[in-house]
Amino acid sequence: MKKPDTCQGCALEKKGISFTLPDGSGKNGVMVIGEGPGKTEAMQGVPFVGKAGVQLNRSISRQRLEREDFILYNLIQCQPPNNWLDKAPWQRASIDQCRTHLHPVIQKFKPKVISLQGALPMKELLGITGLLPSAKNNSPKRGYVYDVEIGGHKCLAVPTIHPSFVIQGNQNYAGVHVFDLSKAVKVAENGEEPDDCNYILTPAYNDVKNYIREAKQYAQREGSILVSDIETSDSATQDESEYGTLVSSDISCVSFSFKEGHAITIPFHAGTQLLIQELFDIQFDYLAFWNVDFDVPRLSSKGITFKANRIIDSMLAWHWLQSDVPKGLGFVSSFFCPFREWKSLSESQPEFYSCRDADATLRNTVAIKRLIQKT
Repeated sequence: MKKPDTCQGCALEKKGISFTLPDGSGKNGVMVIGEGPGKTEAMQGVPFVGKAGVQLNRSISRQRLEREDFILYNLIQCQPPNNWLDKAPWQRASIDQCRTHLHPVIQKFKPKVISLQGALPMKELLGITGLLPSAKNNSPKRGYVYDVEIGGHKCLAVPTIHPSFVIQGNQNYAGVHVFDLSKAVKVAENGEEPDDCNYILTPAYNDVKNYIREAKQYAQREGSILVSDIETSDSATQDESEYGTLVSSDISCVSFSFKEGHAITIPFHAGTQLLIQELFDIQFDYLAFWNVDFDVPRLSSKGITFKANRIIDSMLAWHWLQSDVPKGLGFVSSFFCPFREWKSLSESQPEFYSCRDADATLRNTVAIKRLIQKT
């Protein structure tokens, strides 16, 4: 398709091939935004009709949805040389120029949710990085809900992997892509789930004693679960659950949760150790950690003992179910927890971060336990 006059002066005015128009009705309130068209898209003038489009169609059909109900578009509307956009010399100028095409489409269809396909759309439209977990990224962003304003239109966004990532040797992520797209549709239909949490972030002595009393009552329920999570001086910026055991120094705090949406974090020192031990002395059916090998040895080295009937490692349980995808708490929680990404808050809101770790571990544990029972 011939480029419109608005492409004049663009860095890809002469280098970019063809021009694509948006596809779909946007009936379900979800807009899918990728990077840019490939060869097949450029030939047909339609986004997501090449190999990546075939994979996207698979994700859509697995949910028994219709491609036509989405609105499909890209950051840029012409095929860049060698399909190269990320970190290309024309990246910044071409994306900025194509806002004159993208923003009117968003304003016309007014999507409730935008499904951002890949790291580059996420970075450009949300201003954040770290889509997937890595040794340097403890806070993966895919699968979580974010606020976004584009061209004056406010809505929600759910970043996910690009379908081309799946077909480039990462078939293990096919189900992840399906889930993220399904989440975008559900949020568009029903709105974002409420984040009703009751965390005790800076407990006084009586707060802890009241929490212990409530925990003792809860432990009498069949299948009761107590979750604990520790923070150490060297675990704040790295996901110990994903990247093995660290040689840690001091335990800074211990968090607990036995009821979804409720948690407490207790600073660990000589004045609180007996209270922490009192919680571990309660005989729950299960005591769960996200990586037993990280938490238990460090607690034991401080003289802490455990009275629960069974100690379980929820991370390993997840790995048993899904051995071919990451097992970090931040990655897994996007499937089972209603709240937004929090792993990036370790330094700015450490008490909240610790409580949320415990709450997330409890929710994941309950969900994983159900999945295992089904299998």
